[in-house]
Amino acid sequence: MITIPSSVSSPPIRKAIAEIVPVVLIHEIASGNEQSLARLYDLTKNIIYNLAFKALRNHAAAEETVLDVYFQIWRQAHTYREARGAPFFWLITLARSRALDRLRHEKRFKNKTEALDEWPLLMAKTESPELASIASECSQNVQAALAQLTPVQREVLTLAFYFGLTQTEIANLLGLPLGTIKTRIRCGTLKLKHSLL
Repeated sequence: MITIPSSVSSPPIRKAIAEIVPVVLIHEIASGNEQSLARLYDLTKNIIYNLAFKALRNHAAAEETVLDVYFQIWRQAHTYREARGAPFFWLITLARSRALDRLRHEKRFKNKTEALDEWPLLMAKTESPELASIASECSQNVQAALAQLTPVQREVLTLAFYFGLTQTEIANLLGLPLGTIKTRIRCGTLKLKHSLL
């Protein structure tokens, strides 16, 4: 079991250690360590639940989605690669996928599209090849613009625009001052606007 020593009092050091812990835990889960899965669950369950609830607007469905996410982590931890992104983004990608699956399964997808319109890589199915080509080009442009952001800007914009969290919710989630979050969102949005013009 991995713990952050209480003697580490510097917030930046504690945050850096906390960001490393999930990587180690995911590798241990891939080796079949159930205690590591329980530890990852304790560290991240509230984040996953909040994201699922934002999409589903239903407590029971959000709770079931959380269970689905950790079951998938247990089965697919061996597929996680650090080079593709931070564990946080892997977890929210899993949460997004499970929430979409649940919406489709419950035949509520059309009624809930407003909550999912901004999610990354979510493409509407089109009948026309021309529209599909335009949509694909737009998606590529947005992905290229997102790639030009700093990781901290991408993180807050993902939480704000793709998952619909308020600036206060993001500040609480990341343990940062509200002013810092506002600055990152403003700078990131301006950079995106400039990249997409």
